[in-house]
Amino acid sequence: MHWNAIRKRLFFTDAPAQGAFYALTQLLLGSYLVFSLFVFLLGIGWVTITMPAVWIAAGVVTVLFCYYLVMTLTFFRSQQSGFQRYLSWLYFVLWAGLLLWGYFRLSLPGIWATWLFAFFFTGVLPLFFCGRQWKPAFGSALAWCIGTLMLLPPFFSGIRHGNDLGSTVCDLSIPKYLDFLGISGWGWSVWTAAGLLILALWYWLTALFFARLSGVKKSSLFGKGVILWWSTGVAVFLLFIILTCFAGKEVSRRIAELEKRFGRPLTAEALAECYFNGRKPDAAFWERWEKNQEAVSPFPPEKDYSAFATTPSSVQISADGMKQWRKRFKQYNGALTEWEAQFANPLPPRPRQYRRGRLVHLLLQELNGLRRFNRIQLWRIHFALTDGQSEEALAAERRMKQGNQYLQQDSFLISALVWAACEELRLSGIEMLLESGKLPESMLHRLSAELAEQEKAIPPLLERVLYSEAVLIFDTCDGWTSGEYSSVDGASHASPRALRNFVPQLWWYLRREMAGLAEFYSLLNLSQSEKTPAIRHPNLLASVFIPSYLRIATKFNRLTARFRAVRGLIQAELYRRKHGNWPERLPDLPLDPFSGKPLLYRKGECVQQVEVLKQAGDTPPPKGRFFTDAPSKWIADKELRTIPAIQVWSVGPDGVDDGGFRPDGSHCDDVRALLRLRP
Repeated sequence: MHWNAIRKRLFFTDAPAQGAFYALTQLLLGSYLVFSLFVFLLGIGWVTITMPAVWIAAGVVTVLFCYYLVMTLTFFRSQQSGFQRYLSWLYFVLWAGLLLWGYFRLSLPGIWATWLFAFFFTGVLPLFFCGRQWKPAFGSALAWCIGTLMLLPPFFSGIRHGNDLGSTVCDLSIPKYLDFLGISGWGWSVWTAAGLLILALWYWLTALFFARLSGVKKSSLFGKGVILWWSTGVAVFLLFIILTCFAGKEVSRRIAELEKRFGRPLTAEALAECYFNGRKPDAAFWERWEKNQEAVSPFPPEKDYSAFATTPSSVQISADGMKQWRKRFKQYNGALTEWEAQFANPLPPRPRQYRRGRLVHLLLQELNGLRRFNRIQLWRIHFALTDGQSEEALAAERRMKQGNQYLQQDSFLISALVWAACEELRLSGIEMLLESGKLPESMLHRLSAELAEQEKAIPPLLERVLYSEAVLIFDTCDGWTSGEYSSVDGASHASPRALRNFVPQLWWYLRREMAGLAEFYSLLNLSQSEKTPAIRHPNLLASVFIPSYLRIATKFNRLTARFRAVRGLIQAELYRRKHGNWPERLPDLPLDPFSGKPLLYRKGECVQQVEVLKQAGDTPPPKGRFFTDAPSKWIADKELRTIPAIQVWSVGPDGVDDGGFRPDGSHCDDVRALLRLRP
């Protein structure tokens, strides 16, 4: 008896029309509340975007849908008699099977399969069983189709970010069929509001249809349960609007604190001032630079000489092979000389458009060229030293320094990382110059002082990088929400800002993310990011925008260790010139940034990995060949060799001394500078 009462109350056995309409309301408002709860828990850090959390939310919505499915099919079944009582279930099975066949065999896009599945309940069943009540049935089906199709463009195009995500999701460029309307900006708010009103009309017509088909009063469908669901939904909507206001104030406060730390506003204009720093851009200079760069390609990856794009001191090749390489290198000598002439003086800033909401589209086209220039200059140094032209070799190192200083004055993270990579190449060039033994003593002192200054420049560089990253992230958030990024291709895209009043949950979550990011940046110090503070809650934006700052700190600490190790080599060279032989031990070495103790020094046998280049005709290269798997005339085999050398090294990030280089060639994170006694 107790079970019958529960079943009667749960499945509305005596009132199928009220049950079907209640199930519809519960599905709509229940899914909305599940979504709101999930976003709230995500915002306060109680859940993360993981499969278990998503599956739980999806499971709840699935239960609500199954309840709606049963109640709706039961309602239509109750209105028929005889064999027709089973037609609603039979049609459902046939319709679902047809959609599955279209999805798997005809690659029917998922969103359209879902739309057609929902259309079965909103259009197919009402129209098939409507009888004389075809007007409300047809009106509700039409309102549902129009309303849902109106809401697809703003909500799918609103999440686009410079690509055709709407087309990717829908396999159809939904926003483009509305381009002729010229909707933009807040016009999408009006469009979305109109779509929601039409869906409200569908909801009301559905109630009217259920009431007329079953012969009950329409007011009886709006019972306590339906009113409770709507009251809860409205309360949650208003709650998130209030939470959004408080979150907005927190974002403003956090950003103000962050601007106080950096001493400048987090704007595109302020970032431009940080980059130009009173310098005037020179467009003509960079146009010539691009032309000269394009004319110089001694080892492009798609050609035969890509294996030479490595440090000359770690390459061994036969005399005939080196002759061929030099011949190829000289083919570009004229263009290379013109390119090198542009590095005689400090490089002017490249013209850049620092525009609000568009920083993410800023192209740094010169970075690859500057890295490539450094590699070419290493071979310039090698050839010059081979020919006994030490002044020309030193001039090549000076050109590398000029190009790297341009990178050092930039503030973007990618520019700083390229600067570190180029400085590593320049340090290899200095090692080659030291091996020649032909640098004047004054130049040795000058180089040592310059390396010490470069080391001191790392902390302020990382602070500028942190400022740039903060500006970029908040500008990206601002551009995304304002629709700046959504209008790159000129199509009619809705911006999240225009939709914020319809989905305040996402607006609140975005502001929570921004507040957490501002707090994170205000506490972070890239020079000591091993002590990175824990973020308040697991930000989704943080996982997208914040790179691994621990690895960044490690990379620049490794560069610091290399600066100090090369200074140690210079110290050893100065000792040799004063005493006539290399020191057995070297006191007063710079401190190891990883251990806090003096760097390590060795004179004697050291292990070096050498790339032995061999001519192979058209034979495909072995696995692991440099840069390309295409057939080449050159292949590179790695060999470990023991050579007499002077070595200064750091124990590296793991704090374990591996002797600078493990004899078996296995992974070693020691950082060393090597001066071969017999190059």
